[in-house]
This record gives sequence, C-alpha cells and structure tokens, in this order.
Amino acid sequence: MGRWVRGSFTGSGLRVVLVATALAMLGGSCAFIDVSVLSSDAYDGRANNTAGSVLAQDYLIDVLTPIASGANTGAADPWRQTFAGGTNVVAVIPGTDLADEYVMIGAHYDHLGSACDQLEPSDTVCNGATDNATGVAAVLAVARHLANPANAPRRSVLLTFWDREEDGLLGSTAYVADPLVPLADTLAYINFDIQGANLLPSLRNYSFAIASETGGPAFEAAVKSAVESQPLQSQRLSSIFGQGRSDYAVLIGAGVPSVFFTDANGPCYHTTGDDLSVVDFGKLDQQMKIAIELSTGLVDGSVTPTFDGSAPVATYADAVALEAIIAESLADLDLFSPADQATVQAFANTIDGIVTDGEAAFGSDDLGPLLGGASAVVSILATGECDGFLPPPSGQLDVLTYNVAGLPEVLSGGSPAVNTPLIAPLLNDFDVVLLQESWRTPVPNTLDPLRVYHEILEAGSTHSFQSVPAPLPLGNDPSRPTAQFSDGLNRFTNLDSTAVTRSAWTSCNGVADGASDCLAFKGFSMSTLTLAEGVTVEVANLHAEAGGGAADEAVRVQNYVEPAAAINALPADSPLIVGGDFNLHGDDPVDAAVLATFLSATSLTDACAALVCGDTDRIDRVLYRSSADLAFTPLSWEADGTTTFVDGSGTPLSDHLPIHVVLDWQVAEG
Repeated sequence: MGRWVRGSFTGSGLRVVLVATALAMLGGSCAFIDVSVLSSDAYDGRANNTAGSVLAQDYLIDVLTPIASGANTGAADPWRQTFAGGTNVVAVIPGTDLADEYVMIGAHYDHLGSACDQLEPSDTVCNGATDNATGVAAVLAVARHLANPANAPRRSVLLTFWDREEDGLLGSTAYVADPLVPLADTLAYINFDIQGANLLPSLRNYSFAIASETGGPAFEAAVKSAVESQPLQSQRLSSIFGQGRSDYAVLIGAGVPSVFFTDANGPCYHTTGDDLSVVDFGKLDQQMKIAIELSTGLVDGSVTPTFDGSAPVATYADAVALEAIIAESLADLDLFSPADQATVQAFANTIDGIVTDGEAAFGSDDLGPLLGGASAVVSILATGECDGFLPPPSGQLDVLTYNVAGLPEVLSGGSPAVNTPLIAPLLNDFDVVLLQESWRTPVPNTLDPLRVYHEILEAGSTHSFQSVPAPLPLGNDPSRPTAQFSDGLNRFTNLDSTAVTRSAWTSCNGVADGASDCLAFKGFSMSTLTLAEGVTVEVANLHAEAGGGAADEAVRVQNYVEPAAAINALPADSPLIVGGDFNLHGDDPVDAAVLATFLSATSLTDACAALVCGDTDRIDRVLYRSSADLAFTPLSWEADGTTTFVDGSGTPLSDHLPIHVVLDWQVAEG
C-alpha cells in the first residue's frame, strides 16, 4: 500500500523454496512459492529501478509466459510498460466471444528497498511480504485458474502488476495516461494490496472489500456474493475508507468500476518485519478463493458493472460494518497505550450511537465522526511491536494402528509372506503408523527356514522416521528364557520423533498353553512426536496379554497398571496418543472394567467411543488425551476391512483390521 511524500536464497531459505516448489508440483498452492520468492532478500525490497525490481519483473514474466501473453504488443518487450522511473508488467488472457471486453485484475509488485523502519540492525531489507507479495500472489492465483481451458473466460483478462505504487500510485497513473487497452473497454478493476495480514489477534478473521459501490448494484452484488463464499469476514466499505492509498483510486478516477481488497495497515507495515514469517497463508488462501469467485463471475459475462461516481461518501452500512470490527478489536485493547485505548473506546461509543440511532437517522452530521474516528483507529492499528498475530498452529493427524500378523508363516494368524509386501506401500498414506507383531528377521537368519517380515515394511516405507526394531531374543534372555520374540512394536511417522523407549510387561502367561504370551516380550513403547515448532505429543504403542483364562486376565490387569504408571510419570498435563492391540473386548464385563480403569487413571479417551463408532468390542484401539495447550478432536474412525487393506479377492491382509483415526489438533491461544 502506498506511502505519500529477512532470509536470503542461500542455505535454509533456498530449501524452504525448494520444498514449496515440490509441494506445488504435487498439487499444493503456488502462493507460498510466489510470496517466498518475491519477498526474499535476493529481491532486495523490489524498489523501482533496481536489480531486485528486475528480478521481480522476470519472475512474473516467467510465471505468466505459459498462461498469458504480453499486453504491450507494440513494444519490443510486450510484457513491460516502461514509464518515468518504473516498469509495469502487463499481460492478457484473451477471451472468447466477448474478447473485446476486459476485466483488469492487478496489484503493485514494488516495495521500498531499504527505505522502511529497521527493526533490527542486521536486517536492512524491506521484504514487503504482505505489502504486496501476497497481493501479487492473489492475482497470479486468478491468472492460473482462468488460464485452465476448463475455465476459459468469455471476456479478456488484463493482468496488471504496478511499479512505483509506493511512490504515489505512479505505475497505475502512467497506465491510465497511456492505456494498453481502451479504458472504455475495461469493465472493472479488482485490486489487491496487503493480503494475508492480521491487524490484531481478535481480527484474524476480518478483511476489507472497498469501493464496490463504484460499479453499481450488479457489481456490489457480485462482490457480496464472492466474499460470502468464504468464512472470512470481508467487510464491504465505501471507497473513502480506502483513503485513496492504492491503485484502485486511480482507476476510479478514470471511470473504471473498482473494488479494493485489503487487510489494511498493521504494526509490521513498512518495516523490515514484513517478511514471510508474518504471512497468514490460511487467510490468504480464502482471499484467493474470493478473488477467483469474483473474477469468474465478471469474465464469464454474467455480471456487467456500470460506473457510478455519484454514490454517497459513506453510508449507514459502513457504520454497521465498522461497528462489528471495532467491537471485536476491544478484546485486544491492552496492546495499545492508554491514550490509544481511550481513542478506540471513544470511537466504539460513537459508532454504537450511530448504529443505535438507525438507518433513517443517518445523515451528513454522522460523516465527520465516522470518517475521523475510522482514520484515527487505522493509524493506531499500525503502531506497536511488529507481529503477524498468526493463529496458533493446528492441523490434522492420520493415525493408524495395525497388528500385521507378522509371526513366521506357520505361526501367524494371517499370510504374512504374501500380504506383507501388499501392506507396505499402503502405510505411506498415514502420518503415524503404530505396528504390532512386526519383527525384523535377524542377519544371519538363525530362524531359517522360518523368517519374520518387518524389513519388508521398512523397505516399502517412505516415512522419515522408522523405529529401530528390538532384536529377537531367541531364548537367550535370562530374564525370560522362553521368549523367542521381542515386543514386535514398531512405528513409522513423517513427524520428528525421539528415539523409541520400550518396556516389557513384568509378567506373562503361557508357553504351550493359554495364548503362549511368554514366547515374546510383549509390552509398550513410547516416543515424543513434534507436530509443529514447540508443539509435541507423547505417543505410546502397546500389545497386551491375550487369552481368556483367569491367569491371562490377571496378567492383563497388571499390563495396564504399568503403562498407566509411565503415563502418569510424564510432565503434568502432557498430551498423549495411545494405540495398539489392547486385547480388551468392550462387550466383556471383565475387559470393560480393565479398560475403564485405565482410561480413568490416565484421562485418556477412546476415539471410537467419542465418535460413537458402534464397534467398541474391537480390541484394536486409538486413545487420545488433550492438554491445556493442545486440544485433540477426533474427526473419524474406521476399521478398514473392505476397501484398502485387502487382497485382490477382498480378503483382509491380516487377522486384525487396521484402525484409522483422524485427529484434529489445535494449539491454544497464547
């Protein structure tokens, strides 16, 4: 946004961009790439007539070349429109049957070089991530969408990337003085300046759509419909509330109906702190969807704006919209000085009075308090310490627990020799995979001609973390000479994980009797997974005593005392996920009591029960526990026995069905 008068592409910065590029190639949003590139230190703040500006122009042209054409057809370089001290980049996506009618979609790409408030001595680059790399990303998102043959526009699309906006809207002014398309044929202009930015924590879900009244009722209705297509509260305000501080004002002055999408000026505005770290990409994603929705309606011919230069300066609807925003912002008054708090509160009282008096009473005497108060609050919001006020981290976690029946073929309840290679690639679709009965064959194989199968799963896994399997004791552990097998508990995950710790049950029952559990070191394992920076969760995997005899039941009771003690030894209020083969039938009164005692002792919740899955008798389970700082919400539970984890004939790949649970996670505010 105009004025009136960190990280480079080396080292980790390059890796971030390369990762983003890879994600985009896999179908993710290109916005992260666009913003990362344009706001990098390599572009040196994108001031006009600098090498950084040329890099930005070249990047735009590289992106646009496959999807558009240069609009300056009479020039040696059709992509660039040069003027005194600057260069606009202008492209066109030709329309079909209404090709002589144009919809202009634009944003300024320039910024301040090093001429902004320097927050740290070591950081001199004004990266301009939200001002206005994100606005450029929104225009590019529309361009990519409309360039898809399935979305071919009837009207032509003019893509304008302005230079020297920061020097007083000079790029758009130069264009209006020498338009590449007749202004009379330009039906509307959609302007993006400062997107993906937050004014306050309480205003994360708010944005602004300014000046749509300049296009008449049809244009206003189209803007209203577009902003209401997303949960983001984009408040529609009259043109004057944009203070003429972006290129929309120039196009309105030339008689082109315009709308200005902005998040206004927050505390990082025109500082070196406006870098990639303060961009709210979740918000930007909604804003790009709004942009695509509005643009689609305009280019398909269903909406024809008509310029209206006679609309009132401000309306009662403006007061209602501002009242909602000011009311929300009062939750964050403590971020401002006492004097500024008093100013905001006074405006809140004033605007409440205007709204309370009703639309019929709204008149010219309300304009001064409304406009003056809004201007004062806008100035206050740009003060304070630079902060993106980003929402706390959140996400979804796909958890799979699966007893893969990986004993040697002659002992297994499944057909592991055939099925393990089928299981291996299927595990890669999950964030956290907890495996039971999965052992690695020793080298050399002292079991020969028998074997176990975990190494097949390891070879097929693309997860970044794979637990190191416990070696097979093969009767050589004096603490349990009968044990031939280790715990068989392993895990794969794409999250950062600490090393797995393992604890064997202190007792077992049966060698050639019961369920023969003394032939293995069943037990539980634990590790700490990192969901986001500073956000961790303890994850446990267990395999309990099997068998239905009295001795088995006694051992199983003790089984659950031991992990409960380990869990309760964790730091207080630790979030937790527990999966595994519990060998507890919910419909069996004895087993149900053991499970209830374990849940009560650990404050864990069974995801199946929470979602009323109707299959509480199943012995494979996923449990979870939230904390004061990290909340889990189960979204889905599935015992997959008919679709994915089956062979060609539809037979399950193990004698246990995998349990798939999706957990939403949300870090608490602050």
